[in-house]
Amino acid sequence: MQLSLWMIYNQLYDYEVSMNINQTSNTMYNSIRLNKKEGCLTASQNGDDVLVYSKYECLTIKNVNVMDIFSVVQDIFDDYDHWANEITVSIRDTVCRLHQRLIHQTPP
Repeated sequence: MQLSLWMIYNQLYDYEVSMNINQTSNTMYNSIRLNKKEGCLTASQNGDDVLVYSKYECLTIKNVNVMDIFSVVQDIFDDYDHWANEITVSIRDTVCRLHQRLIHQTPP
């Protein structure tokens, strides 16, 4: 599942985070990397802080290690993927049950 930097920022409530995100940004990212890759966020150590950034926007997380934040942000992507998959399965199962109910209720 693709996520915006806003979605990630909102999940980092346990950290001291400053942000440089455009209020109207609707850019979505596929994952986080330690090396730049198109469509992904990049994490890098900047002194005592970590930058999570793309070409146009950035989060600065204070007094943390890059590998810790990399893992936290990757977990955020994983959690959203899991949530989206559960919703998809639930919708599919509901549609199948409704379809079966309609088949059994249709007059001959």
